[in-house]
Amino acid sequence: MIGNRVISFKDIVRNLLRDCVEKYGQLLGRFLEQLDEELAKEARSKGLECVGKRRRELVTLFGVVVSYSRRGYRQRGAKRGKCVYLLDELLGIKEGERFCPLVQEIGVQLAVETSFRVAAEFMEEYLGVP
Repeated sequence: MIGNRVISFKDIVRNLLRDCVEKYGQLLGRFLEQLDEELAKEARSKGLECVGKRRRELVTLFGVVVSYSRRGYRQRGAKRGKCVYLLDELLGIKEGERFCPLVQEIGVQLAVETSFRVAAEFMEEYLGVP
């Protein structure tokens, strides 16, 4: 007991894990932005021009939200048309996805083997994924 609070080993582990995964999320976001910088160099040689940056957030294991900026591109000279995000393509992340591919894979596997409710409860309780 510390002060008037009872602290269990489980609480200590959860708090430490939460702090570690928050730092992991920040590092992963910075890494992805650096990767986007490298892809920008290649884009020019492919005839693509940058039309701006957009932020993206993905939920990973343990509920870590990874936030990063990535560049959108169009063919040089094109005024309209769909933007491509080279970083998203490289990572295999589709437009509108909120969860990283690993979270999706685990969720699908759990849902195949149990009910959706049980799978959702497990993901939330043990993996911190809403």
